[in-house]
Amino acid sequence: MMATASERPPELDPRIERSRRVIAEAAIAEMAEAGYGSMTIDESAPPRVRVTQLLTWLADFLGDESNPVAACMPMFVSAAQYDPAVREFDHRFTNDRRQVLIDILVDGQTTGDFAIGLDPDLTAELLVGPIFYRMLMSGRTFPVGTCRH
Repeated sequence: MMATASERPPELDPRIERSRRVIAEAAIAEMAEAGYGSMTIDESAPPRVRVTQLLTWLADFLGDESNPVAACMPMFVSAAQYDPAVREFDHRFTNDRRQVLIDILVDGQTTGDFAIGLDPDLTAELLVGPIFYRMLMSGRTFPVGTCRH
């Protein structure tokens, strides 16, 4: 069945697509060279913008079918179930990455961007969970460029 015009994402200007591709390639190259933990976001932006930047980057990173790291993610998660060393690495790695988002959420509470009663740890899991669920449980990702402000 053919998709209707309303079901298809709007076509992007080729210059925007090229810019996004160049930025994604640079981010992947930086991550490969310096490690995932070195990835940065605009620290001068308000916390709500930084959360959006981080989640958009993650969705695009995992949605890029040419990204070898994203392609290996399901196998890595599976290996963590059976290999204690992989599991320990995965938990440490995941906790370190989640802490970046938690810190932004806490910062947002102090600036008034997010409610004081917000549980930053739970909120971080609720924000990132759908991205990983879609990839790991349904075999689908968010196509690059679809998760925007």
